Amino acid sequence: LFTPILLQSLQPAKLFTQHTAPVNALDFSPAGDQVLSSGNDDMLNLFDCLTGSHLKAIPSKKYGCMLGKFANSAQEALYASTKENDALRLLSLATQQYIRYYSGHTKRVTSLSMAPGSPTAMSCSLDLSMRLWDMRSISCQGSFRFLTPCISAFDSTGGVFAVALGGTPAASAAIRLYDIRSYEKGAFEIFELPIDITEPLADIKFSSDGKLLLLTTHRGCLYKISATSGQIMSCIQVVRPDLGVAPAAAFSPCGHFIACGTPDGPVRIFGVENPAEVAQLIGHRDASMAVHFSPRHAMLVTACASVAFWTPTLS
Repeated sequence: LFTPILLQSLQPAKLFTQHTAPVNALDFSPAGDQVLSSGNDDMLNLFDCLTGSHLKAIPSKKYGCMLGKFANSAQEALYASTKENDALRLLSLATQQYIRYYSGHTKRVTSLSMAPGSPTAMSCSLDLSMRLWDMRSISCQGSFRFLTPCISAFDSTGGVFAVALGGTPAASAAIRLYDIRSYEKGAFEIFELPIDITEPLADIKFSSDGKLLLLTTHRGCLYKISATSGQIMSCIQVVRPDLGVAPAAAFSPCGHFIACGTPDGPVRIFGVENPAEVAQLIGHRDASMAVHFSPRHAMLVTACASVAFWTPTLS
């Protein structure tokens, strides 16, 4: 378990500079022994967490790459295209060959998540749709179309997913919860959120125990929301709202802390029960806009254009 003292002792043990432009996503392999980064330089990079080494660089110059994820193994990666079209691409990390393309979105993909322990993926796009995919088939398995852009995430069991919708003049912002076994019947829970319609939503995540949701917006807010009642339990203004920047944020595996990147570099860590800041990590010179805790080890990975492995100096 992380503690405030342990978090305050985090130092950048390794700093990798393979990317030449900001990193847009970080992901750990299911075993927690590898990290995948996707960057605005149209590159994917693979790192070994146990040895603290860079394993390989994989170019995606033709298609670009965003929202890179391990596809539930350390051998395959799924990511969204930024060039040519808006398809998802499944890539073998061993051979660097494409396995499948998943077409259907007609505008930029803004949200991508994998159901843990399952071949099911979920994507959201500026085309106002959410799509479910089985990685073994190029065909979309199910989709919803909404009136506003949406973002989505699976819980840690892969059995429930959340879709967050921005507000309109006619409807409040909302979070809809679905059962993966019966999503065709519609949401089993809908929470309306008292969030201004001028506050575009950026990302949503479940805590590891499924009890909390973490919602970030492009006005620099970080909302902690009950996944059972929909109540907003706290709101932290991490970034000045006039900057229009969404902070990257992640729950710690124990669920007691939230790490959050900032446009000026420092990574801020807040408590969950008490949303006070417990640590501020200084290391990035530029915006730290990707953060991810290791699911298995006492490690935090963050990125601007460089990727930093943070480990505690206390045992």
